[in-house]
Amino acid sequence: MRTRQLGGSLVVLILAVALGAAPASARIIGPPEITEVSATIIPENGATLHATIAPHGHVTTYHVWLSYSPCQGGAGECPKPIKKEEIASGKIAAGRASKTVQVNVRNVTPNCTYGYWFVAGNSSGTVESEHQGFTAVGEGGTLGECTR
Repeated sequence: MRTRQLGGSLVVLILAVALGAAPASARIIGPPEITEVSATIIPENGATLHATIAPHGHVTTYHVWLSYSPCQGGAGECPKPIKKEEIASGKIAAGRASKTVQVNVRNVTPNCTYGYWFVAGNSSGTVESEHQGFTAVGEGGTLGECTR
């Protein structure tokens, strides 16, 4: 029997597909994945935002966004536009291990609601988490004027 070296990964992948199982080296390669998005409220201080990001084999950058209405109240009661700001960014090394990202949000107004979401991208694409929200707690804060 004659054999030729085709490259270890290719041979393993062909063999694994023939046997019906993918080897560890054949795991997902593609756009990142964002899961486990949540916020931990810190009374009198703000919140810590969390997300788990899987880079799926590529160097991945992430950005964390915050939004809020400068006026709290019913729909159409605020003449000012919604504020959006990027509050953090970072990079995750290429590989398959997921990384938990945590971002502290401070200088929020008690009794105001803030929206947040994570965006992650690599050479295979960009994804955005579902938008979440938290309401700041603490003393003070005039319902009607929200700042950061």
